[in-house]
Formats: sequence, C-alpha cells, structure tokens
Amino acid sequence: MFLKLNSSYYPQIFASIFGALATFTTGQFIGWVSPSIPELESDRSVIPGGISSYESSWILIVGFIGNILATILVAFVSDIFGRKRMILFSTLPVFLSWILIYMANRLEILYGARFIGGFGETIGKATMFMYIGEIAEAEIRGALGTILVITLNLGILFEYALGPFLSFPNLALISSTIPILLFGTFIFMPESPYYHMMNGDDTNAEKSLQYLRSKKEVTEELIEIKSVVESKLCKMDALKLLLTVKKNRDTLLLMCAIFATQELSGITPNVMYAEKILQETHFSFIRTDLVPIILPLVKIVATLLTTVLVDKVGRRPLFILSAITCGFALTLVSGYFYLLEVEKIDLSNYGWVPVVTITSYNFLFILGFGCLPFILIGELFQTNVKAIAVSITALFVPICSAIVTKVFQTLFDDYGRYAAFGYLAISCYLCFVFITIFLPETKNKSLAQLVQDKL
Repeated sequence: MFLKLNSSYYPQIFASIFGALATFTTGQFIGWVSPSIPELESDRSVIPGGISSYESSWILIVGFIGNILATILVAFVSDIFGRKRMILFSTLPVFLSWILIYMANRLEILYGARFIGGFGETIGKATMFMYIGEIAEAEIRGALGTILVITLNLGILFEYALGPFLSFPNLALISSTIPILLFGTFIFMPESPYYHMMNGDDTNAEKSLQYLRSKKEVTEELIEIKSVVESKLCKMDALKLLLTVKKNRDTLLLMCAIFATQELSGITPNVMYAEKILQETHFSFIRTDLVPIILPLVKIVATLLTTVLVDKVGRRPLFILSAITCGFALTLVSGYFYLLEVEKIDLSNYGWVPVVTITSYNFLFILGFGCLPFILIGELFQTNVKAIAVSITALFVPICSAIVTKVFQTLFDDYGRYAAFGYLAISCYLCFVFITIFLPETKNKSLAQLVQDKL
C-alpha cells in the first residue's frame, strides 16, 4: 500500500509504525490470557495449587479496571503533558507489569500486574489514536489508522504463537522487550504540532510540521491548526454542550450503544479464552493450542478488506451483515457444544466445526463490529465536542468488556460452553435488531450533512 505513496509521507508513516508498538502492547495484554490461563489453572501453575476459574476471571477484570482509570487520566492530562510524553510514559507501567508477571508466585501479584498493565497499555493506545489523527494528512489518515488495528492483532498473535512453546515466566520476559522497543524508537519521533500550538509554541509546532510534511513551507497548514486550536472548547464547556444539546446527547447515547454491541458480540471472551474454548476440539494436522494463532491472522485480512469495502458498500450494510452472520456462527458453536456436553454425542469426527465457525466469527466480527465503531465515532460527533465524547465512550468500553466477560465465564463454568455461546449468539441477534433500527448511514456525507440529520 505504502510503496506507491509520495516520499513526503514517509515521516508520518514511520512515526505511526513506531508509535503503533503501543497498540501492539495492547494486543499482547489481550492475547496473553489465552495461553496463560489454562496453565495457571493446571498443576503446572506458577501459583502453588493453581487457581480456580473464578480467580482467573478476576485476572481479566482487574485489567479492565486499569483501562477505566487510564481512560480518565488520558482525557484530562494528555493536553498538559503532550502526546509523545504520554506514549513514552506508558512504556513504564507496561514493562513493570511484565516483570511482575515474570516474578509472580502469588495470585495477588498477578492481579497487581494485570491492573498496572491495563493502565499502561490504555494510556499508550488511547494517546496513539489521538497522535495519528493530529500528525497525518487527510489522504493517508485512514491507512495509518489501520496500522493500529493491524499491530493490535499482531500483538495478540505474538502471545498466541509463543505461549505454547515458552514457559510462563519466559513468555512474560520476552513480552517485556516490546515496551523497551517502543521507548527506544518513539523517543526520536516528533511531538504533535497541535500540542505545541495549544501551548503557544508556534516555533516548535512549525518545526514538527516541517519534519512530518518533509517541506519547509507549512504556513497554510499552521494557520489551519491554529484556527482549530483556538476554536477548541475547554472540557467543562464541551461537556455541557455535549449533554445539553439534544443532537449531541442522542449521538453520545447512540455511540455508547454501538460500542456496547461491539462487546456484546463476544469478542473479548473469544480472544481471551480462545485456547480454553477450543480444548477437546481438533484438526488432524494442528495442535489444539496452536489453533488460536489462526484468529489474529484472519482478523488482519478482514481489516484490510474492510478498508476497501467500507466506502463502497457503506457502514450500515456491513454492520448489519456482521451482526447477523456473527450471531449465526455463534449459534453453530453453541449447538455443537450442546450436542457434545448435554446430549453426549460422539463428535470426534467433527472437531473441526468449532474451529471453522469461531474463525469465521472472528473474520465477520471485523467487517462490522470490529472496525466500524471507530470510523463512526469520528464521523458522527461535531468537532467541538468530539474529544470529550470520545473519552466518555472509551470509558464505557472496558465496563462493558468486564460485564460480558464475567457473565460468559459464569455461564461457561456453571452450565457449559453451549450456554456461554448461546448467550453471545442471542446478544448478536439483539445487536442486529438495534443496528437495523437506529444506525444511520454516513457514507459520502459531510460533517455538515450529518449534523443536519436527525439521528
């Protein structure tokens, strides 16, 4: 994709690639759970006596609590300390979390490590999305944003691929090298020109923009940046405008619901419990603990396909297709496990069914649930309330993740995999109804047109 681009884009591309190691660490944080939880629950656990399924679910949830606190922090301090400093700072808690996991011999240490890791990776991820939006030219902003989704899935792949072959401590030790790499490369990247301009530093804003655009003459764009910065409301004024103007309030409720559908579709438990879910299923040519490696690869392909389809097919049709087909795939998985666990039917010749359907689910998820909420949130909110609206919506996501994951784990343990997947399938069908009724189409509409629409 980038080989055909003008060489003047290269500084933006390199800054995005090095910074995207922040979302790679998010992928690691998510993907680590799949190979590690089964080991922690087994007699090979580094925790004496192993841990229960209930205890393992809290390893996930404390990470979500870290996500929530980090989201609040980024919303209020990223304009004070700057995008670059925030991304560099995020490497410290992420690195510390991996070292704590490496040393862990008590459950409390793991809880602390996951909380710190969730806090750190969210700071890096949230700030990096902001950074790319501010350094990238409009022509390549979408492509650079895609890099973040791809590296997140590469981070998941990293943990899935190494987990089956490394001991629990060694996996953590190797994982700890990524935040070091992020710090060592991103420290040479420029600060956002928007941040410099917000602090009245026109000189450094110009230098940053000259580096990013590979040219000396950037006066016109600097004027545009200054205009945007000067029109920006303080957070309390923006919050008031967001909550008191009906269109803004309705859009906020819509986007919170859209991100809720993303979590209700079941992606978090599917990713985090991938190896545990696929136990007792099999392909003749691949080990069960290696099957999850396929999933992030499939999602990367789906992400690239979505970037092609989203402006041709439209957001709404892709979202509707994703919801109904994800529901169907999860229904098949639930039916398989019902026959296996309740009816006790011998399905040894059909062990490939859940592997194929869960792989299909991951592909179909990305086409709608996975990518489109991030596109819609940039399109539906007006500029003067977008920052605070994104912060509120981002705060909503880990709360939904924690609830969905805990319900999934409870159904999984108390009733079986068929009940857990049946719950996710029903959720997808309900999401399909909601999207069909309430989601507007934003393809080929300007922001001005969208503001005039009755959402």
